[in-house]
Amino acid sequence: WVLVGFPDDAKRLQLFERFLSGWVDPAARERPRAEIKKAKAALVAPAPPLEPPPFVLVPGGYDLHVRLNVEADEAVRRAAGLREDAATQVTYHLEDRPPASETQVIYERLNPINALESCMGTLSRRMHQFDISQGEVDHVLGHFGPFPDFPRLVSIDAGPPCDEVCAALDARIEELLGRRRASRDQEISEQRAAEEAAAEADATEGSADDAEADDGSEEQPASAAEPAEGGSRRPSRKDSKSSASRRPSRKESMETAGDTISDDLPVGNLEPLALAALPGIAEKLEDSAFNLLLEQWRDLEKEYLMNTSQLFQWHRAQLADFAAGLNGIERRFVDLLQRPDNKQHLVDEFVQSFNAFSEEYPDMRKQDETKEEFHQRVDDLQVKLHDVIEQSRSESMAHKDEVVCSGWREAQIDVMASQVQHIVRVEARRYHAACQLLSDFYHSAMGVGLPEARPEPPKIDALSPDAQGQPEVVEEPKKGGKSKGGKAKAAAAPEHVDQEPKKAGGTCCRWVSQKLNEAGEVIAKGYWEFPFLQDLLDQARSWIWKLEDFVPPAAAEPLPAQEVAAAPKAKAKGKAAPKADAKGKDKNAGGAQDDGGSAPPKRTDPLYVDLQQALLAERVTYAHRLHMIHTWAEKRMLHIAVSVKDVFDQCDDWVKCRTEMEKRAVEGLVDILKEHIESDPPQLVSCRLTIEGAHLHRHPNVRLQHPAPEIIPPAIEATAPFRWKISQLENLLEVVDGSAKAFRCTGGVVPSRCLHMTLSRLTQDCGEDLSTKEQVLVPANWSFCELDQLQSLCGLFEKDPFPGCVDAVEFMLHMGLLHSPVGWPSLSELLEVRKFLEPLAPSG
Repeated sequence: WVLVGFPDDAKRLQLFERFLSGWVDPAARERPRAEIKKAKAALVAPAPPLEPPPFVLVPGGYDLHVRLNVEADEAVRRAAGLREDAATQVTYHLEDRPPASETQVIYERLNPINALESCMGTLSRRMHQFDISQGEVDHVLGHFGPFPDFPRLVSIDAGPPCDEVCAALDARIEELLGRRRASRDQEISEQRAAEEAAAEADATEGSADDAEADDGSEEQPASAAEPAEGGSRRPSRKDSKSSASRRPSRKESMETAGDTISDDLPVGNLEPLALAALPGIAEKLEDSAFNLLLEQWRDLEKEYLMNTSQLFQWHRAQLADFAAGLNGIERRFVDLLQRPDNKQHLVDEFVQSFNAFSEEYPDMRKQDETKEEFHQRVDDLQVKLHDVIEQSRSESMAHKDEVVCSGWREAQIDVMASQVQHIVRVEARRYHAACQLLSDFYHSAMGVGLPEARPEPPKIDALSPDAQGQPEVVEEPKKGGKSKGGKAKAAAAPEHVDQEPKKAGGTCCRWVSQKLNEAGEVIAKGYWEFPFLQDLLDQARSWIWKLEDFVPPAAAEPLPAQEVAAAPKAKAKGKAAPKADAKGKDKNAGGAQDDGGSAPPKRTDPLYVDLQQALLAERVTYAHRLHMIHTWAEKRMLHIAVSVKDVFDQCDDWVKCRTEMEKRAVEGLVDILKEHIESDPPQLVSCRLTIEGAHLHRHPNVRLQHPAPEIIPPAIEATAPFRWKISQLENLLEVVDGSAKAFRCTGGVVPSRCLHMTLSRLTQDCGEDLSTKEQVLVPANWSFCELDQLQSLCGLFEKDPFPGCVDAVEFMLHMGLLHSPVGWPSLSELLEVRKFLEPLAPSG
């Protein structure tokens, strides 16, 4: 079977493969409980590293996954050219596979193939989704292949013509089928060979059985109730419960030690035990010993995980507090730098006094003495502003010094030192408990009884003043000597996390200044050192178990007093063999010896050899973890010290930069003020000047003085000889209004005779009589009007019920609109104007 276009992503491919073959991705498989417990136990006692199994391709549910690689532009071209004949359902391509001839298929009958699930509108999106999903698909396909050297994924270049692509695909399929046939033929031949060999073996076995039946007819079989020689029955856990109700003593175990060591163990001086034999030995332990060892392991695991969990929580909280503290120091220092001061008040006072003097005595501004006085005042202002800046800098530096001397950095390092000491204590207790557990297990397996529990060494404490001693001098510990904390008393109860160090802050770290030669050159850079770390590790190394020589159970008898006193000295010198007496006899070689010869060396139990190897491995793990703790602690405390020092240095840089920027802003202000002083003509400081922090701003939109009024040029009206101008209309209105007041007319009416006289006076030339001469304030065409025309004009405005009178308002309205370019207003517009003017009319 062949599937086209499915599966196209990793999720569907995994579900499809699970349906076919039951395969599940290793990352999605449920982790067995045994593996979880092993991983949890590896935190306490790491398992030896194992080589990962070789990666082999598995067949899976199907053979090949063919991927046709084609460029995006080519895919779009092929999809856009597909056509289908509606009559015959034949598919064509307009460029690659067109109809054979124009008469075979009518082109108008061809329809584009644009199905809903594969329409052209979603082609680019589908290609993009396919491209981004192929990475996960490749990861899943990398697990499968029909043969170990034949991967399932087959990539074929689909750019060439269709025939070449089909030939490449046929070649891959033919290769797969060829290997399938060869594999099948090989299986058939192997199966036939196995059947023939089995038939020959059956025939040979039948003839041998017949011969044995004839030869052994007189022999009797051994009794089934008697065990075979050298054989023994494996004691079950159930059978040993009755005999293991109490913990065996060392004396009782030594009396029966020779019987408990199996005879099939290899005999030798230092024969190790195979690792694969340990599970069988653990199964043979008595229930009481097994339960005791299991309880020890659970206590060890529980205590170690609980202490490490507390430590991690404490360390995460300390990291958060440290980061928040650094951020708080920076934020509060920035707020301190940006606090308001009185620089702006001094600037405003000077500007106000300068503008007030300039307005009151503008002429004095041009005098040289006045300019010199203002220059001196500007210099005094600059000195005052510099004093304010220097005071702000001093306060900022004092605040920074106060933070440095507060001991916050030392307190953070002290907390970190307490965490390091706590984790060292946890590792030391884990190492001691693990060694005790190993000793109990191997002694129980050897059948010599549980040894006496070793007491814990003195409590590790490198932070108390007594244990710290003089932190300025750090001596290298001697081999085999006691550590500085050896006199400290062990804790009576299980120790919990210490929240604060027991010593005064500031002694865990120390800054060593740089060294200079006589020429002032740096020969050694400054660095941070942490004196307590070496003392802490020396105390932790004092917990290491010393290896002991193997003593057979028969020779484990009480020694004389002088030999007991000599034994520790021999161990302190690190000797591998017991000390011989004055006669050259070995006291611990396996019992009493004659003067005439020496006894053969006793064999060393392989379990004891394996115990020493386990203790050595545990010692290496303990030393490695101590080294990791030392490296980690040094880096962490160095990070704390360097980070705090960098923050303080950054605060110094901020103070210097702000002081420099404020002084530059003051210099810019002084330059602006001196420019106004030297300005000609004298100018006022019209724009507001502000010093905001370390920046000088000139606000052009915030003006300190009212701007000078703009000079508005007189309006130039377009004149026409037949139209009244605004000035002429205003003069005519004044004349008409005066005539009405002279005749005491009411209601806005004027006698027509008075209006006629007024117009004739304005338009007619009175000759040489200058007393009656009026300024010509009428249009040019009106200057040539006769008296009869003016009489007729006045008569046009005479209406009932006021004969001989003219409505002044109507007359002025007609004069204003006469020859207007917008034309005569409509009745509605006149009513709107009347409605607007009525409230403005004077009473009466």
